[in-house]
Amino acid sequence: MVITTVGQFRPSLGSRGLIEGPTGGVRPLGTVLLIEHRDEVFAPLERELRRIGRRVYRASRSEDVMRIHIDTKIDMTLSNYELPDSSCWLTAAKLRMFDGTARIWLYTVRHTIRDRLWAALLGIEKVVPYDGDLFDLSGRIAEMLSASR
Repeated sequence: MVITTVGQFRPSLGSRGLIEGPTGGVRPLGTVLLIEHRDEVFAPLERELRRIGRRVYRASRSEDVMRIHIDTKIDMTLSNYELPDSSCWLTAAKLRMFDGTARIWLYTVRHTIRDRLWAALLGIEKVVPYDGDLFDLSGRIAEMLSASR
């Protein structure tokens, strides 16, 4: 499903895969919440995630994240570092308080030591740096998710 700015849901097709869970057990990773406000960035990421069998939900604003997590079983959250209405750190902290076992990945063109420290503090599993090439980013994320089966 994709959430629009008016809060309506639209289904996005996909199937379930398996990944290694934080406790070492295997758990399904079929649904990914993609926090991305720009359509031109969302589209290639969604296409790659759907290609590897993931169901994709979209949050265009940080306030949509909790609502989607309440309404839907989300297996992993993938967030852009640059959010228009809130910092990715605040959004991750709120999500962590809501769900202490949430899997959170972050992608960014900015990747500093300070960012890695914030990510560690908030329990963000991966910070994926990229140089602005969205096709490379979407391919690497899909590869990383497929390898974790």
